[in-house]
Amino acid sequence: MSAPHTAHETTSLDFNHLERGETYRAITHAETTVGEYLGIETLHGTWAILLRHGTGTDSIPLSCVTSILPLAA
Repeated sequence: MSAPHTAHETTSLDFNHLERGETYRAITHAETTVGEYLGIETLHGTWAILLRHGTGTDSIPLSCVTSILPLAA
């Protein structure tokens, strides 16, 4: 589930507040992904956030994330 980044969104890079099972919007320079937070993984030394959505699970490198925002319930 990707959508273009919109300029009015607030930026937050605090990964410590993320709660498993909650839905977040992860914004990178290339795209926006919305999904259920499953956790953090590290593969070959690259830390990444795991977001599950209707078409699968994305592993998004933390170094690429420009903003991570919770979605309102």
